Amino acid sequence: MATFGDVVVSHQATLYGHTSDVTCVDFSNDILATCSSDKTIRLWDVSDPEGSGIKERNNSPLLGHRYTVYSCCFSPPGNLLATCSMDGNVILWDPKTGSLLETFQHSSFSGIRVCRFSFNSAFLATGGEDETLVIWDVNKKDALKTFREIGRAHV
Repeated sequence: MATFGDVVVSHQATLYGHTSDVTCVDFSNDILATCSSDKTIRLWDVSDPEGSGIKERNNSPLLGHRYTVYSCCFSPPGNLLATCSMDGNVILWDPKTGSLLETFQHSSFSGIRVCRFSFNSAFLATGGEDETLVIWDVNKKDALKTFREIGRAHV
């Protein structure tokens, strides 16, 4: 147990399932999503961590990426889960069923390192290894805008 100011933190559980390093985690309501270099996304039921414990959900693992899955994030209402990978794909999932809903392909086929939803879930931002930032329109299922060489300073 550790104390940080008025906050007391204690170990709840160690989760086993991934066969390689865990690269990202995200919570939404009673679901924890984890992704890994083992190319999988795992979903965990965290509705009763002190009672029945944290358990892997029946619809887990989610399979669809061909390489390391770097990032996972839930939409603000929790009805979508986005994942991105070295394979250059962003996948939208239904976290309740585990169904793959849509795959977005990065135009350069470069690996994608990070993804985040806008506050209203209408857009998804992704950052790639090719120094690009892509804003995806979730409803139209298309890239809205691509910003190139974001990682380089321009004078």
